Amino acid sequence: MKTAYIIYYDKEAQKNSGFIEMLMTEFFKYDIVLEYVSYEVTAAMSGDVFKNSFNDAVFVINRTREYRLSKRFEDIDIKVFHSSKITELGNNKYKTYCYLKDYFKRKGFEPENQKEWIADTVFVKADELKQTTDKYNGNDYVIKSVDGHGGSEVFLLESCVYEKLKGHDCILQKRIDSDSNDIRVYILFGEIYAAVLRHGTDGFKSNFSLGGSVSEYFPDEKQRNFIRNFIEAFGKDELKMAGIDFILTKDGRLIFNELEEMVGSRMLYNCSKHDIVKEYVELVQRKLNL
Repeated sequence: MKTAYIIYYDKEAQKNSGFIEMLMTEFFKYDIVLEYVSYEVTAAMSGDVFKNSFNDAVFVINRTREYRLSKRFEDIDIKVFHSSKITELGNNKYKTYCYLKDYFKRKGFEPENQKEWIADTVFVKADELKQTTDKYNGNDYVIKSVDGHGGSEVFLLESCVYEKLKGHDCILQKRIDSDSNDIRVYILFGEIYAAVLRHGTDGFKSNFSLGGSVSEYFPDEKQRNFIRNFIEAFGKDELKMAGIDFILTKDGRLIFNELEEMVGSRMLYNCSKHDIVKEYVELVQRKLNL
């Protein structure tokens, strides 16, 4: 039997116990024992203890959003999903924005020659948040913490948001009219696997965790080509099981929203017949020749 590890914060592991058990069951079919270790335990390990604790790992799945943890594994030559690069980008919206703008500038083209492929974005430091919200208050802007997830730290720019985001670095973006629709595209090992359409039922946010509705979505070829630009930008070999979110405009265009490197599977199981965990495990086993 081979050994691999999956790492979560303890609190997150409790919420995602079903997902962890599904992974363990599927990996066991390939004679791989997937062991759970809490992030809190790894954070307390010194360098030598850390290295000795994981020296039998054929790979590690980092589900903590902590890119420095991925870097620790990379430094001792242990394969980790996701890499420190993707984990850092997927958990800082402004770094993602800068990375993509720089990537396409160096390439010398916009995705699908689409001028508006990402919302204009302004970085707002935590200590400048109050004056920024006062300056832009009343205008049609969206403000988000750079490291928020699930839509819980995304607001229309109103005077009341300062208290909700106080202490956070944020990004300020012009609101895009989308009838509260967005698309999550699931990526498995650099390929488009599936997509879901999310529709907000209350307010402008479409997150399923906030009560939005979901249905399977089938991008047309033009949309798929557009999506592939972003897969290439992040690196086909880098995205093992990830999500890329796009705002769906009223005229059917896609606008990049964010990279979700720690993508979940609940929405996809809820609205389709896809078994993403099973197929992810099959790909891990095959691609790594385990």
